[in-house]
Order: sequence, then C-alpha cells, then structure tokens
Amino acid sequence: MNNEHPTIKNLLQQYPQLTSETTVQNITTAPYQYRIDTRHHVPIMVRDYRRAPAENKIIEELVQAMLKKKVIEPSDSSWSSPIVLIQKLNGQYRFCLDFRKLNSITRRDVYPLPNITELLDQLHGSKYFTTLDLHFGYWQIPMHPDDACKTAFTANGALYQFTCLPYGCTNGPASFQRCMRYILQGQKNCMVYLDDVLLHTKDLQQHLTRLKELLALLDKYNLRLSLKKCQFLQKQVNYLGFVIMGNGIKPDPKKTAAIAKWEVPQYTKEVQKFLGFCAFHH
Repeated sequence: MNNEHPTIKNLLQQYPQLTSETTVQNITTAPYQYRIDTRHHVPIMVRDYRRAPAENKIIEELVQAMLKKKVIEPSDSSWSSPIVLIQKLNGQYRFCLDFRKLNSITRRDVYPLPNITELLDQLHGSKYFTTLDLHFGYWQIPMHPDDACKTAFTANGALYQFTCLPYGCTNGPASFQRCMRYILQGQKNCMVYLDDVLLHTKDLQQHLTRLKELLALLDKYNLRLSLKKCQFLQKQVNYLGFVIMGNGIKPDPKKTAAIAKWEVPQYTKEVQKFLGFCAFHH
C-alpha cells in the first residue's frame, strides 16, 4: 500500500498541511531554537571560494529559492563562512556552508544519536512498516535570533544569514535529534533517526491506528513531510541503509554494491571515509 491507496489517501487528506510543500519556510512549533554557543569569541570571517561562472549561477538560483522560502534573510553580520555545493545522486545540488572555523569554536552538544543496531533490534516480530521523511528537516528548526548572525555567508556580492538550522553546523544532528525525540516521546511502535521516522507494528489495524496518531502528532507540531520519500503500510521498506522485512533485515543491495565499486583509497581521509561507510553497513 502507498499514498495512492484509499486508506492512506483518506488519512493524508485529514492533514493537508502535513504534506504541503509551500514556497514559504515552515517552522515547527516545538519549543526548540538552534543555538550556537561560541562563548565570547570574536566574529570569524572566512572569504568565499573562487568559482566558475556556472557554479555562481547555481548558487544564485539556490539563494533566490531560499529567500523565497524565507530560509535566509539579508544580513549585516561580522561573521561569514564560505559556501559549499554538494551534488546529490539525482544531479541536483545541496547548499551548504563550510562551518569548520565556526564549528571549531562552538561548544559541543553531546546529545546522542540512536545506536542503529539497537533500533533494528526493536523490529522483531513486526510485519507492517511505514517510513516518513521530513521535507528539508533541518530547515524546520528555527534559529535563535541572537545566533543567526553566526550563519552568515556571502553570495554574489551580498551577505545573508539563516533563519533556521543550516546544514553543516556541528551541533545540527544532536539538536535535531533532541527536538524529534521531544515531539515523538511516548509514541508507541515508533523510532526516529534524525529526519527518518519508522513506524512498525505486528498487525494491520494496529498500524492504521498508530499511523493516524503519528500523523496527528507531526501535524500538531507543524512539521512537513516529503511525500515522495515516504513509504506507507509496506511489508518491506528501506530504512537507514537496510532492507527491513517481517522475516528479517539485510543490508540495502545498493549500499553493498557501492562498497564493491569503491575505488581503492590512497589517502588517510579516503580510508577513513571507506571504513566509516563499511562500519555503518556491517
């Protein structure tokens, strides 16, 4: 069953805002704002990198899109970090900032991410699964006004800053996980790893009941889902690099294929990256 199935379609129609990908930024109503504690450090300004005209054009398009969504705003900050474009598998680009200098002076948030093995152990006996993916999850967490200036960047001659949690901040994962745990606390048969939510049950009726509760909760806190990335009422789903079924769990073939095709690493960082990838999917 997917979102076109009458049962799921009816559920989603009860929460139209939950799957609305409007042009304006969406912010959760959970009592969380992202903070960047740099103590009393003076502002850090790192010049942006030189780029080819084609890359500058991509950046300008992304900046205009973020302005339209109110994800960023004009800034007069004394801080600045360089832009990094990360190409995704679909060929599109993710806008990130090189926050290494900022991160080096930021007080660390040690809130833990879940242990993936322990999460998967909780699935024993479950036969029905739903995975939910938040639409630009980080951007749904508001930035504290006092710290927004620290997220500033220069793009094509202008200075901007984020109004929400940007990608690349050292405490982004910890803060995001804390917020999601707060929102989903007490929710049965549900687990969350950053913006990936999994609902699992042993029978169909229980799944429908829990799914309705989960959607109502996400709607209550004004979150948004990326509907095209969600999988509803499935007996087999992909989650955190694994294929999950009622009779077992196995690594996602796409991930193991990526390992098989991996070029032989020649430098220390390349080896570390490869070992980290393998450890995640061991």
